[in-house]
Amino acid sequence: MLAVWQNHDDALAFHSSPFFGRFIKNSIERYTVFLEPLSSRGSWSGFNNWEFSEPLPGNELICALTRATLRKRFLFRFWCLVPSVSAEHQNHRGLLFSKGIGEYPWFEQATFSIWEDFECLDEFAYWIIIILLQAFFPALNEF
Repeated sequence: MLAVWQNHDDALAFHSSPFFGRFIKNSIERYTVFLEPLSSRGSWSGFNNWEFSEPLPGNELICALTRATLRKRFLFRFWCLVPSVSAEHQNHRGLLFSKGIGEYPWFEQATFSIWEDFECLDEFAYWIIIILLQAFFPALNEF
């Protein structure tokens, strides 16, 4: 379950609600992470009006929620890349946790990940951009 609340108190109230109690009763495991946005690129279905926070002192862990809407003409190429990118992602330096989620799994992909620090996340982000550019724009491989 991925959810957003107006404030921390609302999130805690939901956690102690009967609805959430029924939800976790049917779960095998759960892991709760309370987050505040530090930055954003792009939008989520047109929304990009985040209120940003400052990083907590002494906490280097960073989470990322990435999302992409896949165009029909790129679906085959994208899904051909998934096995190699997933393998690299799982073995990348600094990755602590990763889970793919999707609103419409074949067309709208999202990944939630937790990293040791921003440097590890940033390193992977640059690597994936290069892989995607080479896959979708083969002429770039000539440079």
